[in-house]
Amino acid sequence: MPPHGTPWPKAYYVPHGRMAVLVDGEIHDLGPGASITVPTGAMHTFTMHTPSVKFLAFSPGAQMGRFFRDVDQAVPAGTPMTEAAPLLTEVLHRHGITLQDWP
Repeated sequence: MPPHGTPWPKAYYVPHGRMAVLVDGEIHDLGPGASITVPTGAMHTFTMHTPSVKFLAFSPGAQMGRFFRDVDQAVPAGTPMTEAAPLLTEVLHRHGITLQDWP
């Protein structure tokens, strides 16, 4: 996932596994029981450090839910990335999400 900023804040909580979350250039290593808050507009991304990771993403309000519903409707499952990229770009713009360095 490329670094991106959203017009809503969010928090990640990790009950199982390890992941790293990059927020505004700072890496945060999260393991079981750890959490992090990502402020509105902060450029962020994450990566998994273990073969299996479970994490919960929380956000106040309904903006994040509307975004994921829009993605689900706009990009059918199994769509090749070459076809999905322009569709995703439209969804991102509709929801005010900014991307950093996405080809």
